[in-house]
Amino acid sequence: MCYHGGRCLNPLTAQEEVNRTSIVDVTDPGRPRYLHHIPGAAGEAEAGGAAMVRVCDGKVLPKGDPAKTSLLRTLGSLSHAVWDVSAPEQPKFRTTVVDGLNHTHKNWWERDTGIAYLVSDDRPAGWRTIRMT
Repeated sequence: MCYHGGRCLNPLTAQEEVNRTSIVDVTDPGRPRYLHHIPGAAGEAEAGGAAMVRVCDGKVLPKGDPAKTSLLRTLGSLSHAVWDVSAPEQPKFRTTVVDGLNHTHKNWWERDTGIAYLVSDDRPAGWRTIRMT
């Protein structure tokens, strides 16, 4: 499977597509089932794909819908977005949290508070790092 930038074969369609976030049913670890492909961003290496993902069940979020499961992910280096994956075979886009970025990386989601820490490139002038929380 391919998750950073570039293109790779989607096993559901047998087509080469932009790298992605894969949803896989592993309730039987000996027989994982590939359920869905959410396309990532075009581009190579960390600029493309959608490799940085966190999932949270609504039952544990302070203001969450107990019937929902949410997925927070990057879209390459461009944005952070939330998807409804309550029906994993049919994920639904919910919202873009922030876009127009140049560098994203691994995010973190505190389930007990509902706060997500997003790593991206909004930095003060003169700072050497390209990513910060």
